[in-house]
Amino acid sequence: MIRKTIFPAATFALLLPLIGSAGETLRVLSANIGNNDPRCMSYNWKLCLLPVEDRVRDSIRALDPEVVVLQEISTAAQCAGRQEWRPWKVCHPRNRTEAEEQTRRILGPDWTIAMAKGRFEAIAVKVSAGTIQGCEPGAVCWAEFLPDLPRGCDPGFSVSAVEAVLKGAPVRVINIHPDSIKRGCRARELEQGFALATGKNNLMLGDWNTDPYRGKGEDVEVWKREVSKRPFTIHSGIAEHDPPYLTDLVPWPWPDKTLDHVLSDFAQGVCATLGVAPGTRRLDGRGNLDHRGLWCELNLP
Repeated sequence: MIRKTIFPAATFALLLPLIGSAGETLRVLSANIGNNDPRCMSYNWKLCLLPVEDRVRDSIRALDPEVVVLQEISTAAQCAGRQEWRPWKVCHPRNRTEAEEQTRRILGPDWTIAMAKGRFEAIAVKVSAGTIQGCEPGAVCWAEFLPDLPRGCDPGFSVSAVEAVLKGAPVRVINIHPDSIKRGCRARELEQGFALATGKNNLMLGDWNTDPYRGKGEDVEVWKREVSKRPFTIHSGIAEHDPPYLTDLVPWPWPDKTLDHVLSDFAQGVCATLGVAPGTRRLDGRGNLDHRGLWCELNLP
């Protein structure tokens, strides 16, 4: 049985005032849904617990986004060949009867989903809101753009992108999830992400594993250089609250950070950090995920 979580529409209308001219409004969610629960260690910290998957599913469907960018998902490839005997783990055969891909189970049938092949990220567009180039509407396919992994870097991360048409506007959607441990890898992968931002309109979002407000180092330098030389608007971070709300929930000894960001060079609007912005809830309801999601209402030109 699907458990419903209600988020009053009026709450978000008050929380996210649009700052621009009239136009189509696009509802966007960016979320790292990886688990910090030790029971998910054998899943490489991906979303492995069925009750958490259920809560995330119900929360996302209640929000009713039109574009979703996810990181740290469990994939059908990860489950393949795994002899999972625990019924509360997502790779148990009984839990994959609705759909093999976790992203499909979470979002439902009316989504076009582009996976980062061999990685753990996905970009999804609701069929009623638009299309993804090279994907049949409502199908699961591979992301068109997936740069080669820099030498010596962890294949558990990726930068990927698709060409989409959203509410009639061409948009390149870029899912950013660079290496969380190796700063050099992270900097190279951030450069790859910005190099993909060559569409007519570019939307960059995800878990950047970089805090440009509190952090230092090569990755922060890449962020500041690339953002300063392009007409980007930062929809999250200090656009919402100064100082920025923390999005990283990994417990001590890691320092508190704002690692999840949403940028574009064409839209206007502000994102809310779920679970800390007034009137919002975490996607997992009460715990397990190690990041807070970003919920945005973006005004298209």
